[in-house]
Amino acid sequence: MLTKEQLEEIRTFLKKSKNPLFFFDDDPDGLAAALTLKKSINRGHLFPLKVPPTEETIYIRKVEEYNPDTVFILDRPIVSQNVFDRIKVPVIWIDHHEPIERFNVHYYNPMVLDKDDNRSTSYWAYQVTKKNLWIAMIGIIGDWYIPQFIKKFQYKKLLNNKKTPPAIIFDSDFGKLIGLFGFMLKGQTEDVKQSLAAIESIKTPYQILNQTTKHGKYLYQRYEKINKEYHIIGEYHYQD
Repeated sequence: MLTKEQLEEIRTFLKKSKNPLFFFDDDPDGLAAALTLKKSINRGHLFPLKVPPTEETIYIRKVEEYNPDTVFILDRPIVSQNVFDRIKVPVIWIDHHEPIERFNVHYYNPMVLDKDDNRSTSYWAYQVTKKNLWIAMIGIIGDWYIPQFIKKFQYKKLLNNKKTPPAIIFDSDFGKLIGLFGFMLKGQTEDVKQSLAAIESIKTPYQILNQTTKHGKYLYQRYEKINKEYHIIGEYHYQD
């Protein structure tokens, strides 16, 4: 678990930062965590990490490009010590994989205090902000966990009465959003940038599912296109 004191530390770093940079793993949990934090303060930059965990140069290049006053690293199991040694602003690293020891970083991992607690990074992002629950839930359920605060979820209808992570992921309207969060980080760099810009403007899940805004329509149609391509690949391999 993360303690109340740790959550307050993260909250303080977040609120004080004027130009944060959010690095995140390129899956629904990483994206949901980064988006939950960023939307709570409406400032900063999102950057998905598609590189191996041992890659160092991308961190340094993006820090030089964006010149942040605070760096958040979300849902990444391994980061080189050299990264922390070279970044000269506070680095807040929130993860839920096997803990590792690093210096010159503010490290938050629930498994440090409880080796059996691997609740997702988006779970803790919501505990920090208490905002944008529907976004955090995409990452939490996408990471195969049902949180106790699901009773507060205002879009329960999207769960289609499903109670378990696999049922929600594969057989509900909300599962489409989880798939969309995974697919939108795939493809060409410009497509990913456009998808990230679009998702930041979305205020409710219905804007995507019902395609009621320009950005919601773009995201849903891109999801359908990639999903169709994945099904074709899957059918080909099955037939082979």
